[in-house]
Amino acid sequence: MIIFLTLTLTCELMILMKSAHDYLHYKHAKYIDRYVDMVGRLSALLIGAIVVDMIINGILGVISKM
Repeated sequence: MIIFLTLTLTCELMILMKSAHDYLHYKHAKYIDRYVDMVGRLSALLIGAIVVDMIINGILGVISKM
């Protein structure tokens, strides 16, 4: 449930940043682009951490059944 909520929050932040980028594109594009890049990197880090955790749990589960 926590993973689902975190991914939902990340997607909502990306949508919010995209709409802000479209709205403020002409005045503050430099700053909006930087924040969108940061949110994208944070979501990639979060998804990568979840993937690594799932792989480790899978390997440990296979080892414990042996």
